[in-house]
Amino acid sequence: MFSVEEIKNNADIIGVISEYVPLSIAGNRAKAVCPFHTEKTPSFHVNSERKSWKCFGSCNEGGDIISFIQKIENVDFSQALKILGDKLGIRETNFSNNNSRKDKDVISEIHKINKIASEYFRNKLLSKDGVKIVEYLNNRGYEKDDIEKRGFGLSLSGTNSLAGYLKINNVSSKIAKESGLIVQKKDGTWGDMFYDRLMINIYDSDGNVIGFGGREIHDNSNSPKYINTNATPAFDKSANLYGINWSKDNIRKKNQAIVVEGYMDVITAHKHGYNNVVAAMGVAITGKQINLLMKYFNNDEPGKIILCLDSDNAGIEATNRVLEVIVDYMSSNKIKENINIEIAQIDIKDPSTKKMIKDPDEAIKVSPIEWENSLKNTKNIIDYIIDVKYIHYSLEESPKNTEKFVIDISKIINLINKDELPNFTKSLAKKLDISHREITNLLNKGIQKYTSKNYHTLKNKIKAIDDNLDVLDEHFLSLLIKYDDLKEYGIAIPENYIKQSDNRMIFSLWKNNFIESGIGVDQEVKEKIEYLRLRDIPESNLTRKVEDINQIIKRLKERFLRELKVQEIEDLKSNPELKDKIVENSLDSNENLRKVFTGKNN
Repeated sequence: MFSVEEIKNNADIIGVISEYVPLSIAGNRAKAVCPFHTEKTPSFHVNSERKSWKCFGSCNEGGDIISFIQKIENVDFSQALKILGDKLGIRETNFSNNNSRKDKDVISEIHKINKIASEYFRNKLLSKDGVKIVEYLNNRGYEKDDIEKRGFGLSLSGTNSLAGYLKINNVSSKIAKESGLIVQKKDGTWGDMFYDRLMINIYDSDGNVIGFGGREIHDNSNSPKYINTNATPAFDKSANLYGINWSKDNIRKKNQAIVVEGYMDVITAHKHGYNNVVAAMGVAITGKQINLLMKYFNNDEPGKIILCLDSDNAGIEATNRVLEVIVDYMSSNKIKENINIEIAQIDIKDPSTKKMIKDPDEAIKVSPIEWENSLKNTKNIIDYIIDVKYIHYSLEESPKNTEKFVIDISKIINLINKDELPNFTKSLAKKLDISHREITNLLNKGIQKYTSKNYHTLKNKIKAIDDNLDVLDEHFLSLLIKYDDLKEYGIAIPENYIKQSDNRMIFSLWKNNFIESGIGVDQEVKEKIEYLRLRDIPESNLTRKVEDINQIIKRLKERFLRELKVQEIEDLKSNPELKDKIVENSLDSNENLRKVFTGKNN
């Protein structure tokens, strides 16, 4: 571990940040165009005396040197400390902060309660309550040995079944809540997170049960097919891979990992001898998950990661989101040079029904030869990206999109070996039916465009800032829809504080008590409301929720006032004859912004 204070005290914040951002330095201060959102006028300021950075532009981000590294490198707190420790030549010590031991103790307790819950779920599955579910598993090809080996279980339909069992076993309510097994319901009472579901243990690489997946037993369009344990000190879905405990040794032996999407894909693969398969658990694979895989690859031998996600529309979209993560990850030189990432496309028909097979689970059972062929005939990530983008830009029908296509794929140039680049550009020019000179000019144009914005570390951040406009609205609405106790805090907020039009409509419906009745609400809006209702929000008490919503309201107001300032400037440019009136209004908005920043209302 690293000492947090030692890192902060020894880091030259201007020196470190200047490695990532071209700073204009004056004494103990520096400024630049913000790396976390697009802008022309520098609003990103660094103060070495205060050891802090702050953007006064639209993203309004700020913090210390550790938070900067977290954002710019897209890593968690401990990884940021490691990066800074390496830069500063500070060696790891046996302490990081006062909470590290406490955190480890909490995680250990969660492992214990999860083991108790796992045994409870398994016993229920093997009891008379689980007869039909065992029959369902048998029909899918899973036997009693699989139930024991892979950690299947059953949560009963009552919402306090597990809660009562944990109480009998002297599990404190505090740790039960921290484990995510017990959650607060709409009426304010506490009960089981999982009920009426086929349960699946999720293990870490050491075989500890860190969380659970729950598959719906009955077809119910109002409930998601799969749910996971919410984030806890022991479980971060974005940093874990399902099946890594069974696969890690075989990944080492083969220097190859196959990444699929779901639990059943992994269980079926291992049952049929594909013992280096892991699952991203329904998310686009993350940098943290790739980091986890990298631990098991041999540095001296060529290795391969094969992405084999579902071939339905959702699976294809997931694969494409994966590519965005991987391009950034590889471009940042975080992946070992001799590890190739390839895509396996499941394009298989069921021999009996002639229907397309959508996922590895089905493919392995129904068409094992074709499944094996899909693993042999993988496409490297560069070729796959080019093919996907070629279709995206409809170049067969719209050759005019050639320039956009080439500029877009210029992002992958850093993934191509220098010696192979001439052949790559010649092949691409031939594919597009343009000259080699034209292709190199367009690629250079794209490279200049992206590297001038520090593309490799900032592209996802810029996208995230844009997306955050929606996320802020959605988090606000989710709190209001889920928790009636917060109504008094949201009711007075002007509707124009909500940026997105669909979210503004939902806010209006909520204010007028039309959410529950559904009167005059079309299907698309109903679906969005249901999404907001089911959206994961960390469990907390009422005081924390009030703090949360007040902070969000402050950010909504600040965003609104900032955009109002931008509009005033535009109005002044286009209507100089109204200068006095616009300036008068501007003074009001300046005062309102001051109140937001200071927290004072007078």
